[in-house]
Amino acid sequence: MPTTNRPGQTIRRQVSAGAGTRGERIDRHVAAALAELRLAGAVTGTRSQRISVRVDPGVMRAAAARLGLSNPSDVVNAALAVAAAPDRFKAWWAQTHATLPDDFELAV
Repeated sequence: MPTTNRPGQTIRRQVSAGAGTRGERIDRHVAAALAELRLAGAVTGTRSQRISVRVDPGVMRAAAARLGLSNPSDVVNAALAVAAAPDRFKAWWAQTHATLPDDFELAV
């Protein structure tokens, strides 16, 4: 699926072979972040603001690979959406001032 940079176009990823790839999981994460931001009224539906930034090329390549995107504008939009979206777990964690025991391990 090609990605282009037209105003108002949704973020698309490059389709890779095989279902259940990391890219599909990331896409759902980005889609969920965008949905939360839409509900909050933060998404305008246009891509008209131009910004100029300098980024570490390695970080940009890593983000693009993880998100399954190739267009730099799509990578930045997806990353910003994920960073800006509310995260209920983080909010709860901050409110409760909870700590994990020293022997805590993620169940991965």
